[in-house]
Amino acid sequence: MPATTKKVGSNIVPFTVVAMLFAVFGFVTFATGGLNGILENTFNLPKGGWQSQMVFFAFFIATLASANASAWVVTKVGYKRGMSVGLFFIALGSFLFIPAATYRSFFFFLGALFVTGVGNTMTQAAVNPYITILGPIESAARRISFMGIMNKFAGGLAPIILASAITFAPTATQDDKLSQISSTYVWITIVFVATAVVLLFVKMPEIENTSGSASNKEDEKAEGKLTDYPYLILGVLTLFLYVGIETMVMGQSKAMGEAFNMAEIHTKFYNALASYGLIIGYICGIILIPKYLSQSKALAMCAGSGIVLSIVGLLVPADITVTFPFINLVGLEQTTLIVPVKILIFAAMGFSCSLVWPAVWPLAMDGLGSFTKKAGGWMMLAVVGGAVYPVVWGVFNQNGMPNAAFFLSIISFVAIFYYGVAGHKVGKK
Repeated sequence: MPATTKKVGSNIVPFTVVAMLFAVFGFVTFATGGLNGILENTFNLPKGGWQSQMVFFAFFIATLASANASAWVVTKVGYKRGMSVGLFFIALGSFLFIPAATYRSFFFFLGALFVTGVGNTMTQAAVNPYITILGPIESAARRISFMGIMNKFAGGLAPIILASAITFAPTATQDDKLSQISSTYVWITIVFVATAVVLLFVKMPEIENTSGSASNKEDEKAEGKLTDYPYLILGVLTLFLYVGIETMVMGQSKAMGEAFNMAEIHTKFYNALASYGLIIGYICGIILIPKYLSQSKALAMCAGSGIVLSIVGLLVPADITVTFPFINLVGLEQTTLIVPVKILIFAAMGFSCSLVWPAVWPLAMDGLGSFTKKAGGWMMLAVVGGAVYPVVWGVFNQNGMPNAAFFLSIISFVAIFYYGVAGHKVGKK
């Protein structure tokens, strides 16, 4: 018997809370892209080198270290408290930026980002399954797509907010820069702590699991047989490649712009550009899936667009630019943005990434039955792709090969295309 939901009043309040949380970890995740450049500047690291890419590595590797522990915490304390615990960890990671600035330690900052990543993992471990109980299971994909819009909208604002709050004067010393970072994260810490506390007092529906639980012996047996489902294994690999390239698109557009000699006054907005493509893709998913487009076809179409954009972006010269008006959503100030066409194409891959996560999950989990819970843990581990890709690209970029980003995207989208067309059927009975 499936899990049932006991409603407490209207679903409007919990839906709003979950939407807020999706925005929170969207902000936290993509703020990492803004911090990459800020810490690079503060500690005089090589522009776009592998050292500064360790910012992404520290944040995303936390998923590998804490995914199982996060699932255990959520199981023990419930979804709502699990969300709060995750937010407290995010707040702790933000707070640790203050002593990191005091001690002038780049590695301390990496440790703080790791703690923030643990909190992000725990929050997602609670929020992602919880959204499915706020209405009929048949419309869960639509709710998740809406949450994706909230997530990516906040993610698009994150680098702009950081760029506006932390702006270094040409004559700023390292202490001046660290002071700005510290004061900014004092406020960020306060916001996360307040959100976590308020969440504890919000009434939200609870899940009553009437299906019973498997014994430990059965769990071990299930884990040992997950390899009998090759389409699941391919799904995990597909998600690994997807998370890697989406992290590049959302977090490295600024660094790529700098590699092509664009001024920081323009590049600080580049990471935000990709979020618009992601949001458009989510809207298309809400409208088209499943009535007009199956999940596998949507996946293949997104990947196909990514392959085309990757090839075109690789061939376009870096010195061709476009100029257009751009509104800073934080200060509502209009500015003129100069962007290389190559960067616009790279950012447009946000659309190509948009429906990969919501499409791969159901395709990879289809027909697993009692293996579903453990398979979900395997799928979450694929997020570590976000730790690997930026470091790999940083090595190439530091050696004068920023175009390696397009080779990485071609590899990723070809694999995603294969999964959408045939990979999700391999070994399926």
